[in-house]
Amino acid sequence: MNSVLRSILESGQVRTETGDVRQLHSNIDALEGAFLQDVIRGVRPTVGLEVGCAYGVSSLFICETLREVGARQHIIIDPYQLGSNHTGPDSGYEGIGLLNLKRAGYDDLVTFYGELSYRCLPKLEAEGTRVDFAFIDGMHTLDYVLVDFFYIDKMLPVGGVIAFDDLGYPSIRKVLRFILTNLPYSSLGPAPDSAPRRQQLLGTVASRIGPARNVLKPEVRRSDAALGLPSRFVAIRKERADVLGDGSAGSRRWDFHAEF
Repeated sequence: MNSVLRSILESGQVRTETGDVRQLHSNIDALEGAFLQDVIRGVRPTVGLEVGCAYGVSSLFICETLREVGARQHIIIDPYQLGSNHTGPDSGYEGIGLLNLKRAGYDDLVTFYGELSYRCLPKLEAEGTRVDFAFIDGMHTLDYVLVDFFYIDKMLPVGGVIAFDDLGYPSIRKVLRFILTNLPYSSLGPAPDSAPRRQQLLGTVASRIGPARNVLKPEVRRSDAALGLPSRFVAIRKERADVLGDGSAGSRRWDFHAEF
């Protein structure tokens, strides 16, 4: 592990450019970081992308492994990175995330955009940017997460991977349920938690008694565990291109919908 990253995780602190101490928060832990690194080693991306940076912990994990596999660029989008101390609606992270990446020697790998992702991602896609790995950890509302995914998917080749943090948020979990039931993606792990016994029984009833399917929620008819969704974080792989069409030339009809 990079010495800068180790020091941050062990101390629970980060420092501004002038040496002022800030308590670490809004970061992934070592378990999730190791998972992301294993995924990156499997994908061996040329270009990575990350929505959200905060104090740079996830970025340090990612850049360490991108360097290891010979990647040429990591794009980071975070409108709050350069804002003042995290004390109000216009606050931010004082540039500490970028400073930590520089301290660790990864600044030459990073391309930073200090703007809202829903403005930045469409421009990158229009420019023809291609990414092989992405980590979505910005705004946690359903609409923002879905928009982040939508544009990243357009830049992702078949076999590319997108990781998501904070699946404990119902909004993020709902986005993942939509993706895994409507689009050609599969879960790479980690292994999901088992569905509660009651939910398993209801799912069995739904599969055997047709009318029950009209009463039970999609989450009961097909559990998170059945979709490969764990409790905290996940990586999903693009299995094939999503091509709209009439059902024969494309992967989906224009009016396709699967309940999620």
